[in-house]
Amino acid sequence: MKLLNLDQVAKKTNKSIVIKGVQHTVMPLSVGAFVKKTQEAEEYVKAGEKDPIREINMILDLLAECVPSASRLDIESLSLEQLQQMADYIQKDDVDGAEDVEGNV
Repeated sequence: MKLLNLDQVAKKTNKSIVIKGVQHTVMPLSVGAFVKKTQEAEEYVKAGEKDPIREINMILDLLAECVPSASRLDIESLSLEQLQQMADYIQKDDVDGAEDVEGNV
């Protein structure tokens, strides 16, 4: 019999971010969270709304989902440039300012 233990495979990450001097591990987005966020975005687009505050809140919710150890308040305290860098870093591996650091995660 073969066994694939998904608990051992799940949520491995090699990314982290630092906010206010505290290092936070970046977690992969779960399928459930991805579906929920995609549905919210589709509903927003279908409604034809143009609400920048709602759009930013949707982004903040998504980032908070990927960095659960960071408080929403800490994420909200970032500048727009920092927020964009954070989003880019979570989506990609290489962004300006990202460093290769061994053994800190």
